[in-house]
Order: sequence, then C-alpha cells, then structure tokens
Amino acid sequence: GFYAQDIKADGNTKTSDAIYVVSKEKVAVGDRLTIEGEVKEGYMESLSVRPGQTFRKPTDSLTVTQLFASKVTKNGTAALPESVNISERMPKDIVDNTPTVYDPEHDALDYWESLEGMLTT
Repeated sequence: GFYAQDIKADGNTKTSDAIYVVSKEKVAVGDRLTIEGEVKEGYMESLSVRPGQTFRKPTDSLTVTQLFASKVTKNGTAALPESVNISERMPKDIVDNTPTVYDPEHDALDYWESLEGMLTT
C-alpha cells in the first residue's frame, strides 16, 4: 500500500488531506492518481506483521483511515503538495482531556489525527 494526499488542500485544518491506500498497484512519488474503492477505519495489520508472525491488536492502539482500492488509475504526474509545519499549531500541554470530543486545536491526539498520512515538516 501507499499514502496518497490531495494536491488541493480543502483548507480545513481539522481534517487530513491524505489517506492510506490498500493496493498492490505500483506507484511513484509524484504520480497523479484517481482511486476508487471503499473507505474503512481500521488497524494497519499488514504493516504490523512480519512474515511468520500473527497480528495482535495492541490494547488502546489507534486506527488509520484506509481506502481499499478497487481501481487505481495513473493520470500523469503532479508536484507534491506543500508540507504542513507541525510546530506552528501543535498542542503541547494536553494529550486528550475529552476523549468524546474531537478538538485538534487543544488535544495533541486529535491534532495528529488531523494530519494523518500528510506530508509534514
């Protein structure tokens, strides 16, 4: 699989512009893609297992938004999106004080969720 990021950010700092694509398609950095498939929230089982090992979901591990691609079409190339500077707005004092409220401006856990899979510096 691979991560794909929208080349045109939606401007919403509460949501990620990237997604992990579950596919055997060979792609290169800078490929412009059209991807069709089903989006699911789940554990990165295929990345967490070495040959011969069995995946066991760690207690309290985090999920990843994944696109299970049924079709990947290459449409040429594109410049990479601008990276997000993680230090500009990263919460430093609170990990997650309200687990049922999504608050990336104040909770570090939610902040990292808002950048899931994106190009950062």
